[in-house]
Amino acid sequence: MNLAILLKDEGQLQPALILAHMAAKTKLKEIALHLRLDVPPDCMPYEDLIGRAREIALIDLETELFLNTLSYIAEPENMSLLKDMHAEHVDMMLERVRALLEEMSWKAAPSMMRSK
Repeated sequence: MNLAILLKDEGQLQPALILAHMAAKTKLKEIALHLRLDVPPDCMPYEDLIGRAREIALIDLETELFLNTLSYIAEPENMSLLKDMHAEHVDMMLERVRALLEEMSWKAAPSMMRSK
């Protein structure tokens, strides 16, 4: 997330959001890996990773919507949405992702410890 913030500070909004999306996806894969699902996390679509996190109460419906929106905005074909977005908006999104990663780590810690 630090690199995403640095990129945003340099006016590189698109790469900053892509990195934030990648950080969220990586955290979701890490959690899925520790849950020892039947399907390897690398083979699961992003939406399924989010759904699994919601199933085990790591995230709520509003957070699921935020993560799906972040994924949509980070897609290259949807980058035109960024032309009307100010750095302050990206800043708020990056802060939300940072807080979410921290929260998911904290909430997942007990179940991740049990799965070892």
